[in-house]
Amino acid sequence: MRSRQFLWLSAAVLAPCIVLTVLFLRLLDQERQLESRRATEAAQQRLTSARQNLLAQIEPHRLGQTAGSQISFRGVIENGRIRMAWELHHSTEDMKALESAVRSNDAALFRRLAGLPQSATDEHGVPVAVYAIPHLASDEQQRQQVRLRAEAAANPHPLSAMGLRLIHAPAALIEAAQQGESFRQQTWKTLPSEGQWLAWGQPLQLIGFAPSTQPGQLVFRAVTAPSGLALDKGELLGPPFVNVRAQLPAPAPEDGSRNRTLLVTMFAFTLLGALFAGVLLLRDARREQALAGLRTQFIAGVSHELRTPLTALRIFIESMKMTPDLDPATRAEYLDTMLHETERLSRLVNNVLEFSRIERQTKTYTLAPIALRAVIESLLATAGPMLERAGFTLKADLQDSPPLIHADRDALEQALLNLITNAMKYSGRSREIHIKVAADGPHAAIVVRDFGIGIPRNQQDRIFESFYRIPSTENKNIQGAGLGLTLVKHVMEGHGGAVTVESEPGRGSAFRLLIPL
Repeated sequence: MRSRQFLWLSAAVLAPCIVLTVLFLRLLDQERQLESRRATEAAQQRLTSARQNLLAQIEPHRLGQTAGSQISFRGVIENGRIRMAWELHHSTEDMKALESAVRSNDAALFRRLAGLPQSATDEHGVPVAVYAIPHLASDEQQRQQVRLRAEAAANPHPLSAMGLRLIHAPAALIEAAQQGESFRQQTWKTLPSEGQWLAWGQPLQLIGFAPSTQPGQLVFRAVTAPSGLALDKGELLGPPFVNVRAQLPAPAPEDGSRNRTLLVTMFAFTLLGALFAGVLLLRDARREQALAGLRTQFIAGVSHELRTPLTALRIFIESMKMTPDLDPATRAEYLDTMLHETERLSRLVNNVLEFSRIERQTKTYTLAPIALRAVIESLLATAGPMLERAGFTLKADLQDSPPLIHADRDALEQALLNLITNAMKYSGRSREIHIKVAADGPHAAIVVRDFGIGIPRNQQDRIFESFYRIPSTENKNIQGAGLGLTLVKHVMEGHGGAVTVESEPGRGSAFRLLIPL
């Protein structure tokens, strides 16, 4: 039965701990998933922000809304074939005029041709003016070359790399034109879509595609990619960028340890609370179980103590009934024994009744001024025959007793009688009991001392508990219900006083009652 109760109590303690542990592990897993989701969302947000910033920077170039100096090269895609911008401005008539000027050495015609814009080119993308300038005077020739270089710097895309070299354009423009010529050699399996941006070349170019005013054509414009973009490193930016990767700065690490620390702390406190509650529950259960055992022992003890005097009374009554002609001495002896057993029975019943009132919290005390010495003398007169029959000698020192105290006389006599009876039970072979009364500061002190078996120090606090009896071989054969000292403590507390004990095993015990004056 006890093992079953222990299992149930253990389950009541362990079940909440297991549930708390499972919930804590689930919370930790959810926290890790949440951190991963937050990191993914932060990465997506960084990519989105980088993509939007890049589009805001280069989208006007794709639509031709910016100056030509921002564009590396440009052209169109027509019927799957790439045509660069300088191929679109080939001037056949100006080339024929140049041939005529060379044949006729016409200076005026050379000056006109040298003043042509750089967009007027031959089939190789070389400006017609480049061919006419050498036939001019040196100063005018220099002016024309400066003009062409300035036009190339402002609007580099119509010229090929060859044409840019001939006008001594900046190296960056020549390199961009070379990239454009390299891009022209690409073969397209699938044509890009309008609005897309393609990464290509080294240094990296972003080539944007836009619709053309001519049917069947797709215009493209190339812009040098900003720093941080690559073809093979970083994270894909996604549409409208094709194979464009961005090397984004690493995000600031989230301090997820703070949340985990908070969860661990909450779990630890909750688990400790559950364990503490379980320990209290187990302790209360064990205390209740011990109390139930003590009650069972009490019932057995009370039954035995009731049965003993009742049996003795029955035996002597039956003997007197069966032998009506008993001699006077024997009859007196029988009557004395019956009186003794009746007193014993009365004390036991009184203790049980008093404890019952205490348990129901209906026990009250009526305090009134009484003479303490008179109370002790009356008690000694009542207990004298009982002590005498048991062979005890009671020495009383009442010289220093205070004249008056406020107390409940009946309750005080009952408490003192319990102490004297207790001293008789545990005196062992000793047959001497002392009682002393004196003033002790604001209290009246009554000390009942015996010289018997004594009480171990580790048991002195427990002897006042209900039903408790010291487990020892000396006590095994001593009858008792474990209520006497409990009643004494309650009487003293009801008077606003206290009861203490001083004892050593083998040297007896001294119980001290302190009653306020």
